[in-house]
Amino acid sequence: MPPSLDCPDAAELQNLLLGRVLSDRVGALEMHVGECRVCQGEVDKLIANLRCIDTLRSGPPLSSDEEEEGDLEDVMSRLDDLAASLSSLVWKESRSGDAARLREEHPSFESPQTDGEVGRWGPYRLLRLLGAGGMGLVYLAEDTILRRPVALKLLRPYLARLPRARDGFLSEARAMAAIKHDSIVTVFQIGEMPTVSGESVPFLAMESLEGESLADWLRREGPLPAAWAARLGQQAAEGLALAHARGVIHRDIKPGNLWLEAPRGWPELASGQRPPLAAVARLKILDFGLAQPSANAGQEDGPVFGGTPAYMSPEQAGGQPPGAAADLFSLGVVLYELTSGRLPFRHSRRSTDYSPPIPLRQLAAGIPAPFADLIHRLLEIEAAARPASAGDVASELAALVPQASSPAPARRFKRRAFLAACSLTLLVLLTLGTWFAFRSFAPAPRPASEAPTALLVQPPLHPLPGTPDEKWCRTVSALPGEQQAAIVVSKLRELNPGYEGTVCRLGYENGRVTEFAILTDAVRDIRPVRAFSALRWLECCGSVPGKGQLIDLSPIRGMKLTILNIWQNPDLSDIGPVRGMKLTIFQTGDTAVEDLAPLRDMPLTVLAVNNCRVREAAVVGTLPKLRLFRCDGCPLTTLQPLAHTPIPELILDYRPNRGDAEVLRQMPELRLINSQNAAAFWEHQRRPHPAR
Repeated sequence: MPPSLDCPDAAELQNLLLGRVLSDRVGALEMHVGECRVCQGEVDKLIANLRCIDTLRSGPPLSSDEEEEGDLEDVMSRLDDLAASLSSLVWKESRSGDAARLREEHPSFESPQTDGEVGRWGPYRLLRLLGAGGMGLVYLAEDTILRRPVALKLLRPYLARLPRARDGFLSEARAMAAIKHDSIVTVFQIGEMPTVSGESVPFLAMESLEGESLADWLRREGPLPAAWAARLGQQAAEGLALAHARGVIHRDIKPGNLWLEAPRGWPELASGQRPPLAAVARLKILDFGLAQPSANAGQEDGPVFGGTPAYMSPEQAGGQPPGAAADLFSLGVVLYELTSGRLPFRHSRRSTDYSPPIPLRQLAAGIPAPFADLIHRLLEIEAAARPASAGDVASELAALVPQASSPAPARRFKRRAFLAACSLTLLVLLTLGTWFAFRSFAPAPRPASEAPTALLVQPPLHPLPGTPDEKWCRTVSALPGEQQAAIVVSKLRELNPGYEGTVCRLGYENGRVTEFAILTDAVRDIRPVRAFSALRWLECCGSVPGKGQLIDLSPIRGMKLTILNIWQNPDLSDIGPVRGMKLTIFQTGDTAVEDLAPLRDMPLTVLAVNNCRVREAAVVGTLPKLRLFRCDGCPLTTLQPLAHTPIPELILDYRPNRGDAEVLRQMPELRLINSQNAAAFWEHQRRPHPAR
């Protein structure tokens, strides 16, 4: 937003940070800075040097006669909270100042051994200081034993001597290490090591993340489209659900403690080709420095810390032991800010005004009503009136995400790549709620009334150009799963006129596409599918027998599929490209397939070749795990290869004159024949049948 006429100049902001503003002006300035992003940016620049905090606490204030010493300390702590809520701080060593004080703030490390490092500490090469807070320092480091980058968090030496601070730091480390979740930063190691001076300093080594904090994004770019906010909120809620299940309350959920982790390959893209980070990032919860096991939250002799007042629940602000509902309140504040660009409650130096906030839909017209309602329920003053659990919030957000795809209010992000991400957002929303499975075991083709409801995937506005060769596929494969799917569908549309971009199934695992299904009479060229390097389940089926266009399976040669369904493609005859796969389900009904030899020795449990040209079934004897064989409509000359196999279910055209009865009675595990109990089937065969 542009600066308003009421924005203070830089000199007044500096005086505010230094405590040199009269008390009757401080409250108004704090409130303005809390809501004005231009001034927040100026404050960020002023507080980037942590030495400013020391100056803040020690600088001589100008005060009115009425001001009490305690009020000034309250102002100082509030400004610390303001600094913490904006972004992480960057340490810049001053060459002047008290050397002893610097030694108190920095551990004494061993001397650097190579260029590009600031020191050594045990097995860690310290490369640079990433940030610092009131309790700890965070370094980018290399674990020289495992050869991996880590973020190394250390307790400040002077605090390491204080049992309360040491206990609090170790409480964070244990809380983080006990929780393994994609939405929580991973801790590799916890411990204590001596410095050169001999003092033991606690530390934790955690994964090093690409990206930026949500606070940095929010301050620079402003509020997010509802779809993005809902997706990030769902990820945060999922992480909190696991933490709460382990008895850990975070106590300080805010944008500065929520990290947007860049997906694989994103940092390497040219800036003009990157989708906005908030549209594709995995959210990670950071800094459990205030975390407490819930059973200990109220113990006075344990380490008890506050939070950030602007995001703090009423019960926490009132000094009550916070529970899981306090984290949900803070998440509600974050979501309100993400969607509206402002905080829901007015916050003064002494307290927070928890009067009902402005209805969110008045500030963010594009937000769906159910999403706004959920956020307001999270912001309920009474903890009991909020959603029952973080898991419930995650579930509600997952259900609401498709509704959050409505267009955001018209505005421009500073990054042009926002336009490219809009279409990806639709795909993200689609995949979170879409589930479809073909009725693989039905003895007859699915009636048209049971056809799946295909959903349209909008392609990206900037699809990846070029032929879908190996280089193209490798490029797409390096992108996050949502982008992979959008680009692949776009290329399928380009190569197959008449295909509208509908999909029946999309599945993801670890951010990569693992399941992809289309039901179409227009797709002949499936080369783009090779870009799904993690694909395990593929279906490309015609809508009805005789309609599908797929002919060539060579693009899937070498892929690690476990499920392949290619029904109702009448001209498809060669399944040689599946040779060597570890398929467990293969269905190729209503195709021209004749030779099943490529399936030899596969771990198949389901094999359906109904209405194909298969004449011999020798391959079945090499499939020890087969549970269902469907061969009705095939011109099989004999069923003899099925004798003595452990297949429990068979669907076939029963022909006594082919010797079928003798073979079937030699199948010891056969329980179902043409969807009938075997005993009922044989009883039916004994009955006299009219001549045909």
